[in-house]
Amino acid sequence: MLHLADHPQSAQFWWELAAGAGHLGATYCLYLHHTAQGARAQATHWIDQLRLQAIDLDEEFFLGTARFTQWMHEHRPSTAHPSLLDEVVRLALHHSDDQPLVCRPERQIADRLHRRI
Repeated sequence: MLHLADHPQSAQFWWELAAGAGHLGATYCLYLHHTAQGARAQATHWIDQLRLQAIDLDEEFFLGTARFTQWMHEHRPSTAHPSLLDEVVRLALHHSDDQPLVCRPERQIADRLHRRI
């Protein structure tokens, strides 16, 4: 959500926090994030972390993630839905100017987005 709303610092912060707690999806998002930036060393680090964390996953899973990565680079959406952007801006306003990270969303965000979209 933060990535699509053009808040890459906040997205990276939350992905790193979740990846550090063992969340495989966040680890994969960090791999995609660094791949998109051309940061090969960091991308390699995160795909290696994913392989270490996902010991129960077979090679077919990783072949699928490679195909998905290629597809994402070719078909990335140009912008997020306006309602999503509104929510991210609302969350960002909870912070002062010296805190660039978007704060943690509250539980009601999904309900609001569902009603708008």
